[in-house]
Amino acid sequence: MGWTYIQNRVSDIKEFFSREFNSDNFQGTKAIVLDCFVDESNHQDLVAYMAYEILKPGEPKKVTAIVCLVDTRPDEHGNPSFGYKDMDETMGPYYYTCPKSILDKLTPTENKNALEWRKKCMAVIEKTRPV
Repeated sequence: MGWTYIQNRVSDIKEFFSREFNSDNFQGTKAIVLDCFVDESNHQDLVAYMAYEILKPGEPKKVTAIVCLVDTRPDEHGNPSFGYKDMDETMGPYYYTCPKSILDKLTPTENKNALEWRKKCMAVIEKTRPV
């Protein structure tokens, strides 16, 4: 569970994650980023939230959440660099500013960590919703 870095500047984070995470594998499984939101409200941590659809032959559609911490500082030589650390909702990430538009796309789960994470995200949404 480390960080992945590229030696490049990324101008469109949403587009980057769509390219990075969309896949077709040899066994017919497809993975597609359905939606992505980048939370820039916390200046310490840039966080991207994705609704990620996994289609396996013969299985029902599954949409799960992926949370990516993002690092955009230059490397030790001053060159542009872009890094991310990805986690899925079953890992119980400690970031809860996922928007309702992403949460609404997720399919039901029985995973305790994912359910707790979704609940905490909804609590943040409820707390910040104007009265």
